[in-house]
Amino acid sequence: MQRTAKTLSEALQAAKGFVGLPIENKSTGLVATVSNTNLSKMSSQSASQKSNSLTDHSLAIANLDQLFACAALDQTHPDKRGEPTIIAIHRYIAPMRNSQGQLLTVKMTVKETASSKVPNPIYSVETRKPALGAFA
Repeated sequence: MQRTAKTLSEALQAAKGFVGLPIENKSTGLVATVSNTNLSKMSSQSASQKSNSLTDHSLAIANLDQLFACAALDQTHPDKRGEPTIIAIHRYIAPMRNSQGQLLTVKMTVKETASSKVPNPIYSVETRKPALGAFA
């Protein structure tokens, strides 16, 4: 069941329920987490401006756990800075309907860490209108 959120404060309130909990992606088995620090960055003005609307961005944050769990892996690449604690950067995509019923693509970025003691953070999220034929 999709949570509702129209503002960033509503999104952060909804996200409190999954902060720090392991979230497994069903297609790849990668387990990731969301921290309060990650949420703070995701809810910044610069991060929210990357999405097609603030309302859609808020909705994606509120449902990040569910979206990541059912997302498809879109691409994987090494860390640009060559950070030895990062194995890879993964970009996942998932479909989401906004409050007007429009189908959107939610893009999530996860850092896969080298240590099993350090969780794999979901550290960015953005919403976009899907490309023609996406999720058909």
